[in-house]
Amino acid sequence: LGTDKFLLLYFEGQLFDITPLKATLSSSTIATTNGDPVCTITTSTSHGLEPGDIVLLDSVTLPSGTGFSASDFEDKLFQITSVPSPTTFTITQSSNAGGTVSTGGSIAVKPYEKVGPSAQNYGYGFGGIAVALMGRNHPVGILIAAFLFGILYQGGAELDFELQNVSRDIVVVMQGLVILFCGGLEYLYRPILIRFLAPIEGAE
Repeated sequence: LGTDKFLLLYFEGQLFDITPLKATLSSSTIATTNGDPVCTITTSTSHGLEPGDIVLLDSVTLPSGTGFSASDFEDKLFQITSVPSPTTFTITQSSNAGGTVSTGGSIAVKPYEKVGPSAQNYGYGFGGIAVALMGRNHPVGILIAAFLFGILYQGGAELDFELQNVSRDIVVVMQGLVILFCGGLEYLYRPILIRFLAPIEGAE
């Protein structure tokens, strides 16, 4: 099972979180404000995170005076609420802090990988039109064309997941090129070829 933030495995009536993790941001610190549930995490290097991302906190050692305990953060998932700078982000606790601490402690931050788009697009059958065009409305041709387009769709998803700099939209471009050169251009050159070959067939 998958969403835009989690990848879950359903097994024997239970859900198991198998979402891949990014590189751990170790030696991070935490800051709190008295009476405020918002906590600011400062990382030692640029974290590259965005609001809405999920992080897992581990190896938590809190500074004194926060009013929280390490168990409030240890092995807990939090959603990032804001990113004030490339090395800081904020999370929200379930209760208010009991004191103000500028920064301190030690936390290992384990960001979750993004496993899906934030907005899901529904298909309206346009892929079926392309498959029918490529298959020339023949059962065998449609089967082969459907297999080809299935490879393009799945390959695009894997490519987008493995290579962050490659957009999945490249799959749409490839599909368009395949349809253009293998499907659409046939109807462009067929009348010309028919007129050119007709005198030869008549002579025979």
